[in-house]
Amino acid sequence: MKYVTILLLPIFLVACGKGFSDRKVMSIRKGTSAEEIQAMFGAPHSISISTCGVETDQPWSCTNWEYDRSGWTTTDARATFTFYTDETDGELYLDSFDIDRDHEKTQF
Repeated sequence: MKYVTILLLPIFLVACGKGFSDRKVMSIRKGTSAEEIQAMFGAPHSISISTCGVETDQPWSCTNWEYDRSGWTTTDARATFTFYTDETDGELYLDSFDIDRDHEKTQF
């Protein structure tokens, strides 16, 4: 039994470590780099590019990362992070995000 516990512990820690805990969610700010988001939550399940700001006179291209943690742990979580590309360094930075934990939607 001890052998099984030792084997499952790393899997449990990885799954929990990349979750959407209150501490991690509260540390996210507009302008957070895509690199920092990936360090907190791991690689996204899907990535798409769309046009943001179509209702303005200056729409821009944005990159969307989607995460789906359904069935990973006892709590389901889905999240979408929307990034803009900084023209000076070409890197992605957070514009907005939406997290749905346990079917209680949190939008920032």
